[in-house]
Amino acid sequence: MIPKRRRRMIQTSVVACAALGLGAVAIAATGSTASAANPHRSNHSRPRPSTSPSTTTPATPVVTTPASSPAASTGQQVGLPAYIDPSSGAAAWKTISTSGAGLGFVIANPDNGPGTSKNTAYQTVMTNTHAAGTKVLGYVDTGYFGTTSPPRQTANGQTSEAAWLAQAEQHIDSWYSLYGTAVDGIFFDDAQNVCGPTSGSTEYVDLYRQLNTYVHSKHPGALTVDNPGTGVDQCYADAADVLLTFEGSYADYVASSHTTPKWQTSGDPKKFLELVYNTPQASLATAIQRSKKDNAGYVYVTPDNLPNPWDTIPTSSYWTAELQAVQAAG
Repeated sequence: MIPKRRRRMIQTSVVACAALGLGAVAIAATGSTASAANPHRSNHSRPRPSTSPSTTTPATPVVTTPASSPAASTGQQVGLPAYIDPSSGAAAWKTISTSGAGLGFVIANPDNGPGTSKNTAYQTVMTNTHAAGTKVLGYVDTGYFGTTSPPRQTANGQTSEAAWLAQAEQHIDSWYSLYGTAVDGIFFDDAQNVCGPTSGSTEYVDLYRQLNTYVHSKHPGALTVDNPGTGVDQCYADAADVLLTFEGSYADYVASSHTTPKWQTSGDPKKFLELVYNTPQASLATAIQRSKKDNAGYVYVTPDNLPNPWDTIPTSSYWTAELQAVQAAG
């Protein structure tokens, strides 16, 4: 989520945490509950096409049991990118797992994706969070399907749409094979924000529809989220269950230049997520009110800032106020 250039979801690096000697969670002066420092990769430039979309045949469905909220939420819910190393951020994850109905889902990201082996610390916090009724989504990078200029490369150095699609499907499968029923869905980062490379084309959005179908066919009841990081055309309505349509600073969020697509303001609120960082607690209520105006059924506001706003959770007073505000009538 956040920049090398502007936006991209951040990975948690256990190695970096160890190298920095960061220990247990502490209360930072910025108003956040701090965890390990996490590096992140970002690329918010708008992609250009590479190869034509490939096709895949979904495997036999495997029914999982998604988390169910401990109590019905009548308002918004928080959608939290929890890029917090549980080895050093156990207190933060305990707060997350006891947040109640105001927290709709969290995004886990051990290694810019699921990694190649199970991380037992992540298994524990994911299981606890799922058991408490909050959905846990696994992070999967789509790399704009290699359509940026220059194109993003997969782990093995390929840049084609087919290669990115294959890697994304492999990472989806790894999430479920490594973490099992603790996984309630998938978060797709670095998503395109246009339907295709030319007017009338659906080349790009068709790839996200393909991934959406892949998840739902193998894991009925799973929740999917795409992250274009900005407003998108209505062609994306069936590309995922939820669309992340704003990711940026509080200053940009309340600026007159921030506009919301009409189909979002008149649609199902649970279709939309907005993430706002660098928000002082005095401005929290204004940010939440703006998200309600945008018809965003999911939102997360944090005082944390670049280079990685998602490696902490707010202090207790801020977090409590946020959970109460999202559930209040807007």
